[in-house]
Amino acid sequence: ETGSTFLQFGLSADQQLRALFKLLEEYDWTQFGVITTSHPGHQQFLQHLEALTDSGYVGWTVRSVQHVDAADETLPSKLRGEQGTARQAGAQVRILYSSDEEAIAVLRAARQAGLTGPGHVWLLVGSALAWEPGRSAHRTPGPSPDLPRGSFTVVWAGWRDHLSQRVRDGVGVIARGAAAPARGGAGGGGGIAGDFGGGQCLGQRRLPRRESLHR
Repeated sequence: ETGSTFLQFGLSADQQLRALFKLLEEYDWTQFGVITTSHPGHQQFLQHLEALTDSGYVGWTVRSVQHVDAADETLPSKLRGEQGTARQAGAQVRILYSSDEEAIAVLRAARQAGLTGPGHVWLLVGSALAWEPGRSAHRTPGPSPDLPRGSFTVVWAGWRDHLSQRVRDGVGVIARGAAAPARGGAGGGGGIAGDFGGGQCLGQRRLPRRESLHR
């Protein structure tokens, strides 16, 4: 994410949206409804969505934006009311932002509301949803039976590596980056550590020479 100091081990919501919007454009699905839960980042997701719909040359139409609680027992009727109105307006495509557990609950409710049958398309967005079925240790192999046939999500190239391997790779990148200035300073070639006793953290700090940057 822009301005983030954390390593990214998956796809951001913005990246997933951009990929899914290519799909919407390809099939001329210009009208859609939006459903979000309280999954962290849902407000940023809506901001990314608004930026894409406002800046694109395609005439996107957001028929409805619905915030739901995946644990709500009355969710099927709420989806039937809000999304049914969007369907009457010609939108049978829905973008869902949630965690993977919430997505299963929402889609189960959508199936009870009759919103997952033929002609209905669901685009799933969320940091935990861009996964290859069966790759993570805490998931059972294969997609959930509650996922409708017309559902799409984005799988990034790194799914071939387990999360622990991606973490090790990320730590290796940080370690090499942190060690590079120290190696350059210890040999007298400058660098960050060169100003602190020749690369030794316990050495006496050498004061920089008073030289102007502009001659």
